[in-house]
Amino acid sequence: MPNLGVNFAGNTLYLPGVYYTSNASATQPTNAPATPPLVLIGYFYGLEPLVPQTFDASQGAAPLLAAIRGGPASGLVSFITSPSPQYSGAQSVTLINASANTQSNLTLQAAGSGVIVLESTDYGLPSNLLQAEVQAGTVAGIDLTLFDGYSGTTYQGNNLGVPFQVGYLGSASGVTLAVSGTNGAATNLIITSPTAGESVNVPLGAGQYQTITQVVEYLNGTGVYQANGLSDSGGGLAASSLSIVSGVALAAAASGVASYVNVNATLLDIVYWVNQYAALVGTASVSGSAQNIPSNLPSVIPLTHFSGATSVPPTNSTYAAAFNAALNTPAWTVVADSNAPAVVALGTQHAVTASEPVNGKMRRFFSGSSVGDTVATTLSIAQAQNSSTTTYCYPGITQTNTVTGLPETYGGLYVAAAEASIATANQIALPLTNKPLTGTGVEVALTNSQLIELQNGGVSVLFSNGGVPTILSDVTTWQTDNNPSNIYNQQIACRQWTGYTLIAALRPYVGGIASSLDIVRAKNAATKSLNSLIYTEGSNGVLNSWNPTSLVLTYSGSNQTLGVTVDAVNVGQNRIITTTVNVQPLSLSAVG
Repeated sequence: MPNLGVNFAGNTLYLPGVYYTSNASATQPTNAPATPPLVLIGYFYGLEPLVPQTFDASQGAAPLLAAIRGGPASGLVSFITSPSPQYSGAQSVTLINASANTQSNLTLQAAGSGVIVLESTDYGLPSNLLQAEVQAGTVAGIDLTLFDGYSGTTYQGNNLGVPFQVGYLGSASGVTLAVSGTNGAATNLIITSPTAGESVNVPLGAGQYQTITQVVEYLNGTGVYQANGLSDSGGGLAASSLSIVSGVALAAAASGVASYVNVNATLLDIVYWVNQYAALVGTASVSGSAQNIPSNLPSVIPLTHFSGATSVPPTNSTYAAAFNAALNTPAWTVVADSNAPAVVALGTQHAVTASEPVNGKMRRFFSGSSVGDTVATTLSIAQAQNSSTTTYCYPGITQTNTVTGLPETYGGLYVAAAEASIATANQIALPLTNKPLTGTGVEVALTNSQLIELQNGGVSVLFSNGGVPTILSDVTTWQTDNNPSNIYNQQIACRQWTGYTLIAALRPYVGGIASSLDIVRAKNAATKSLNSLIYTEGSNGVLNSWNPTSLVLTYSGSNQTLGVTVDAVNVGQNRIITTTVNVQPLSLSAVG
């Protein structure tokens, strides 16, 4: 019997007629991309120069301070993690070390020759506080201790150099063990026995015997040999790291108890342990042409300092290199620990360049004044930037120094760090206008005429609102026109977030088949993305509205380009509220 049913919207239809369903998926908001982190560029005493590293700052300043290790930029950290008594600080912070610092190192020796080079993970003077101690292992090999005198962190590995021991359970004499290899890499572990069926040849570094653990498991499965992991390296060491040896005698078992011999990986086991388990403070490598043989086990030494680390202050060229490194790093806001004119110019250009369509990594740069700067100096610096993606803050702020317990004045540069942090951590459309900062006062009281002059000159001004340091207006340094979409930080944030969201929605269609079907799909994706940008209470929406009829997608086959245009209206801010009360004349009457 034929099946005349038709599947439609989860139903099977049999009878002739007109059936209806609706599909609202095109109007369903999409999940917006995550806001990128705040990027701090500066002079650190830790971290590899010019290599961006991102840290979770949601629980406070500790991870950032531990990474910066007392460098001059550490003073900005509290302003980033606790910028305001009412608003959160950046939850994710990327650090870029703009210095040319170097690492410290220590060479372990055997019989007076270097065999292993230990090198600090961090860069800068505190790395000279790293120490190493070598003692005899409790069973075999060495006991290596690494102690970081800056952080107070200790790492200790025991029996290093001897990843496992093996014993013979049989009764034959003349049983020997050898590890063969080529070019210093072990290829086979061979045990030779005069008793038939007891000899084994274990291929190393390929197939199933790639690690020490796998070799140990194999030997224990023979029933003839017993192997026990020994080194604190834990068995993950590559089996090809074993030291090449020959003719090692395995004694017959006495009353069923095996007599064990060491199977060495003299240098490579030590290197592996350091790099695997102590990499937060140091790394290790074999020194020069030192051979991975038992006689090269490092000599015993007391706790000995590493040396050679230097702290080299950033220059304009290293700051430039750091900003270039940040171009390849996601960022919502960027702050540098220097407000030198060249650094401010670099940061300004960085934000402009990153926000260009060819890069598509929209962001804003925040900087500010030094303690003692005048109104005239501040206006000159801000107006030289003249950019919708930069903010310049003045004057400074007073806070209680958490170390000394005394009040201290910090420049507008620190205010900039706080403003950038608020802008990164909170609702995207949240204006910086009238937001309180954590502090006890402002550096200098300004007159109303100065406040107006600075605000109109593109300076984000801090004033005392009943003793609370408060941002006057969230202006950028833009001076070219009166367009509020360029003047106010909030509007730049809304524009940039719209860009991030649309890029994320349409990127999957790059490289797709250009067809009428595909253009409809792309339009639906853009529609969903724009719907997700509509502001609702508590959301990260940035649009008040958008016009669906204005969403036009046009494909040009001549240059293989799909163009998308749409009209949208950002939310705004209540920067000024005027109140008018129309007072009516009093009219009284008495009756009776």
